[in-house]
Amino acid sequence: MRQCLDNSLYTGDTEGSMSDMSSEELKAIKILSDQAIGAQSILYRTFQEKLNADKNKINKIELTYFSLSIIYLALLRYRCDLDKAKISSSVFLLVLEESIKLSRPPISIEDAWSVLIKRIKEYEVMMRDIGKSDENRPPGGIETTIMLHLFELSVRHLGTPPMLSIVGVSFLVEGILLDTIDLLNISL
Repeated sequence: MRQCLDNSLYTGDTEGSMSDMSSEELKAIKILSDQAIGAQSILYRTFQEKLNADKNKINKIELTYFSLSIIYLALLRYRCDLDKAKISSSVFLLVLEESIKLSRPPISIEDAWSVLIKRIKEYEVMMRDIGKSDENRPPGGIETTIMLHLFELSVRHLGTPPMLSIVGVSFLVEGILLDTIDLLNISL
């Protein structure tokens, strides 16, 4: 199912591609798009309120890439019955098209798509073991690494990142992933 990571899927035509989808696929796209946008909002507020990031220094598109990566990984791992390429591509385009309007510095949809593909590959490696029970794995270790990576990509921050605060909010990584999996299993 790696076809979702193929840059050639981008056509720029979300309307035409969605007109031939089933009602179940359209429902999945709506639910997953809303989930991605909700995750971005939670992360944005958390970065401001808990990590003291200046709202003018948060690169919101990085939060978009992260939330879409979670959507993709949850869809890839936990829903064998859906057309993952079609659904994820549609969700990506819908959310990216909205997010790039607010992106500073500006970015084209093609460039945003390319960066998203790169971020999905990065997060896929990091998230591989989330949710697995392993007594040798320190609690929150992977999640803290992912949150630190996301913070460094998202916040134009000078100096040392607020490590203790990052550890304190790292539970959001697994929480967003598990919420997305529940959403896939309950709502679709």
